[in-house]
Amino acid sequence: MSSPIPGPDLVRIFRQAGLTVVEMPNWLTTNRNQIAPWNDVHGVTIHHTGSDTTNPYDYSLFLQRGRSDLIGPLCNYSVAYNGVVYMIGNGRANHAGKGDAVVYDRILAETMPLDGEMHPATSGSIDLNSRMYGNEVQYSGGHPMTAVQLQVTEITTAVICKEHGWNAGSVAAHREQTNQKPDPGYTLMGPFRTRTNARILGNINPGDDVGNVDTISDAAAEKIAWWILYNYKMPWVDPAHAPGTQPVISPEGHPTQTLAALVSWNEEYSRRFVQEAFVQYIPEIVKQVSTATVDVDAVANAVAAKVNAQVAAAVVNEFDKRLES
Repeated sequence: MSSPIPGPDLVRIFRQAGLTVVEMPNWLTTNRNQIAPWNDVHGVTIHHTGSDTTNPYDYSLFLQRGRSDLIGPLCNYSVAYNGVVYMIGNGRANHAGKGDAVVYDRILAETMPLDGEMHPATSGSIDLNSRMYGNEVQYSGGHPMTAVQLQVTEITTAVICKEHGWNAGSVAAHREQTNQKPDPGYTLMGPFRTRTNARILGNINPGDDVGNVDTISDAAAEKIAWWILYNYKMPWVDPAHAPGTQPVISPEGHPTQTLAALVSWNEEYSRRFVQEAFVQYIPEIVKQVSTATVDVDAVANAVAAKVNAQVAAAVVNEFDKRLES
């Protein structure tokens, strides 16, 4: 049996790791322990909330109170866009529902993969709410976490694992525990567990880590996105000029009926090739980025989002030009 970390102790060790923690009102007595006991925990589940917010306190109140169809608390703690940790509920929370038994056995054995992800075959039968800490990261999942949000999510996860004596094989994405969920979006769990494991085994927070992370600036991501667009001719634009300098066509070379269809195809085209671009060109890309250390997976996620946005903007711009002519 692995007894849960008492709420006040969890706050203390988060703060000892250098994190800013906000305790929501009555969070220590907010839970669903009357449904099933909260006395034997085995891992940490990472979620996305499904929407972006710049008002994390009010959003945390929502996570604490729940929805009309799902009573709160909806997690144990939540990491905001600015890296602040909000304590939501102390005990069983309605965050994960049922989980796949095969994956749960891997969590119990602390053998979730460092080099990939689990792909559950079922919607699940194991009550995860009574067995897993839940972190609802406050973002839509349609783009990467902010750099500081990702780092704080790693740190909070590492803190919990280290306190229990677990390795990062006890950490899972919600999508790895049931075939019904996609979260957390734009977060590769193999690299996430690898980085979290390094924190568990070494320095959980190396001081200059939070807020100055091993990723790239927004401007650098933009520059690399244009570099990929140009080298892959997606959508055949010159990175030295504004988007949409060349016509955009459908995959078959025929006129596309609607703007929405064209945007959709070009976004899929960019998603399909962005990873290939990184495999082929990452050494050259990294040389062009002014940064001390680079996390390739974080860079890839950030730039993939930029590429998709640039492709969509180019298509819209091209249609605007055609309508004006």
